[in-house]
Amino acid sequence: MAGARSAVAAARAATDAVLAGAPAAEPPPEATELPPEPEPPESPEAESAQPQRPPLRRRFGAPPLLETPREGGKDDLTAIRGITPSLAQALNGLGIFHHDQIAGWDGKAVVWVDGQLGLRGRIAREKWREQARRLVPRPVRARR
Repeated sequence: MAGARSAVAAARAATDAVLAGAPAAEPPPEATELPPEPEPPESPEAESAQPQRPPLRRRFGAPPLLETPREGGKDDLTAIRGITPSLAQALNGLGIFHHDQIAGWDGKAVVWVDGQLGLRGRIAREKWREQARRLVPRPVRARR
């Protein structure tokens, strides 16, 4: 705190000197020191060749997201009218790979995904959730 106060005092003195027409005084050496630079990684192996995705964590309004598609592979999201191949890629980048994920979205999830992709209400207008619900296979009930 004392260092910050001395820096402010030096700045005020320099401003007053400039306004008075006198040459500015040199700032104290502790005011011009820079913080130490971060140390480089210990080994080149510490940095992987591929960029790491940040860990998926539940953000407010975010739907449940997956790191990778489930065992059977990802669903064809372009089967939903309004999802283009590039939008399907963007959804995959967020962690959305399956129709049942979209079918399970609530209103907050729709707003969150819409905001992440900059779709300006397109999900609700094109009724992606309703279309996804029709694409999700229903479980077969055993007859009695």
